Amino acid sequence: MLKKASLILLLATTPVLALAGNSQVNINTASEHELMKDLNGITKSEADAIVKYRKKNGAFVSLHDLTFADGPGSHWARKLIMSNYGKMTVGNVSAADRTS
Repeated sequence: MLKKASLILLLATTPVLALAGNSQVNINTASEHELMKDLNGITKSEADAIVKYRKKNGAFVSLHDLTFADGPGSHWARKLIMSNYGKMTVGNVSAADRTS
């Protein structure tokens, strides 16, 4: 019976895991529209703040950098990261990619 329950759990979670792997949003390349379309709970002003910050300061090196998009410790950015953590990526960037 334990094997059957494990198999059911595996089958039930596999599509979700596959979907999560294919739907990541690169916050360094996504447009304001793409951010709003693909991320849960993001507003137009928040997506705009991300794009503006990226244009001014260069690539985000980590998801934590989003907290600086609208001033240090931005509360909306923390909520955005928590609700979309598996859906977001910064791509392949390093600190050298920052402009400031």
